[in-house]
Amino acid sequence: MANLTLFGQVDTTQIKFEGKKFNLPMVKEVARKTFDLDEYHQNGHINNCKFLAHLKNDSTVIGITFYKRIYKGNLEKSLEVSEYSREKYIADLEKKYDSTFKLLDIENVAFINPQFVYLELEDGSVIVVGSLYYNLMYNTYTTISFFHDITIKELRSYLRNYY
Repeated sequence: MANLTLFGQVDTTQIKFEGKKFNLPMVKEVARKTFDLDEYHQNGHINNCKFLAHLKNDSTVIGITFYKRIYKGNLEKSLEVSEYSREKYIADLEKKYDSTFKLLDIENVAFINPQFVYLELEDGSVIVVGSLYYNLMYNTYTTISFFHDITIKELRSYLRNYY
């Protein structure tokens, strides 16, 4: 009977980042509570993005994106502006996981030069760091995304949902 219990379990990975601790994959309702997500599975909108959940199906979240605003031109429209550079996130994550990011071309014209790089981990996780320039004056972000149990090819379709 013990083997039947193990057969139904899903491999998860625990992630700690920016004061948040969570597992991937996770149930949608757990993600909603952990990241205070709205009905569109995000926290904030184009002027103040904070988090976005990436769903594999109606109930399972396989990725979380953290948005870090990097342009200071209009502080009153932003919840928070990060002083932490994209390059610093990349360097810190490479050191933490003893690995090197690779360039990811998602071939999406919705973004102005998104500059995505990814890191594959042995546990089936993928970390993606990008720069999104929605509007060069007000809506520029570094994004740090964590995914679990997807292929690099599948990753492209999830990254297209950054709006």
